[in-house]
Amino acid sequence: TVHSVTGCTKQVRSFFVLNKSTCLEWFTRIRSSVAEVCKNIGMASESWRHATHMDVSSASLLLSLRAALSLHSPGHIRGLHTQYSEHSKLLHAAELQAGGRYEEAAVVYKSSLE
Repeated sequence: TVHSVTGCTKQVRSFFVLNKSTCLEWFTRIRSSVAEVCKNIGMASESWRHATHMDVSSASLLLSLRAALSLHSPGHIRGLHTQYSEHSKLLHAAELQAGGRYEEAAVVYKSSLE
């Protein structure tokens, strides 16, 4: 939050307080890029956080999956089923992969392509 930023001058703090909605809107527009950068520099948990705060779309699904796979977390992927129920085969395969069950995941990935 704005108040947790230490070492700011009063003018800087005032700017962010007065322009909060503009800053939030701007951050919403660049959130996918932030999630991608976080993933590429090895900050998978931050990538997960940003990807799951995006609007529900194919891009947010893929970013979320990539982050969860990097975290080796089937539980994270299980949580995506409610928002992305139409992609249940893909999510199931990714859940298996995150849990280290690669052979089973490959079979499910292959069947979802057919």
